Amino acid sequence: MAEKLGIEILLESEDAVEPNADYELISENAKNPLIGSCLHAVCASQKSFDLLTHLWRVWKNGEDLPRGYSRLRDLFSHLKDVRPWGPQDRIGSVDWSRYFEGLIEGQTHSLEVELWYRQSEALRIKSEQEVSRLIQEAGGKVTDFMGRDLNPRKGGSVVGTNGYIHTELLRLL
Repeated sequence: MAEKLGIEILLESEDAVEPNADYELISENAKNPLIGSCLHAVCASQKSFDLLTHLWRVWKNGEDLPRGYSRLRDLFSHLKDVRPWGPQDRIGSVDWSRYFEGLIEGQTHSLEVELWYRQSEALRIKSEQEVSRLIQEAGGKVTDFMGRDLNPRKGGSVVGTNGYIHTELLRLL
């Protein structure tokens, strides 16, 4: 179904949680006291995402899904919403006034960038090069963990810094 929708699956993860205020165990005779959960992180083109959200709205309105997409009913019945990953998912729980408290205006401060690596080598290389370019344009430095220039085709861990602390950070790693 993912291929039909034009969606690339980046991550699948299953877990279970104890019932709480956010996750309620509905069955009175549950065989398992934990509530299962599953996370799928996907990458889609705008066209694919628009199709998926359209199908979601059709299903939410109680209408029949178009021929060939009926299997999505099972997926949709377990979801609260279909929406793009956004800042609320990554930074919503941060108390920003506390985070910025004591930071000196005009000084350089660290920033964490989290990349999701795609299955397509060409898209991975393009994304990595774009982020590296932005860091370098801001005066930073990007290398592998050994301090060598990056080889996008080789992959591996990447270190990006403001440039001033790069050598010291590599020594600590």
